[in-house]
Amino acid sequence: MNSEGLKTRVALIAHGSRDPNWCRRIESFAQRIAGDLGENQIVLCFMELNEPTLMQVAEVASQQGVERLKVIPMFMASGGHVDKDIPVQAKAVQTTFPQLKVEVLPPLGEHPQVLQAMAEAITDALSST
Repeated sequence: MNSEGLKTRVALIAHGSRDPNWCRRIESFAQRIAGDLGENQIVLCFMELNEPTLMQVAEVASQQGVERLKVIPMFMASGGHVDKDIPVQAKAVQTTFPQLKVEVLPPLGEHPQVLQAMAEAITDALSST
């Protein structure tokens, strides 16, 4: 539950890849986050090439009584996929599951804390030369 009393789930949506190494890394990242925040609160899905899809995640969430699905694009910045493709998928989810409030948040790479962490990593790289 969140502060508004709605049962909320976060869907981290990644692009997807045919490269199994990429898939393992992104799945490991999502598992780490889910382990820290709650296995039932954080799920990973893919825009294309891999499963589960956003629609599949939404179906499970709907069956489990989730009322709000917050979609966080695992992208560095807004662009074609974030601005066009993911909202189209989110709208399809909203149409299919009208009882589920779907909200697409800004991409992870634009979050101020992520930007700060990247700046610190760059500073560390400069100071270690």
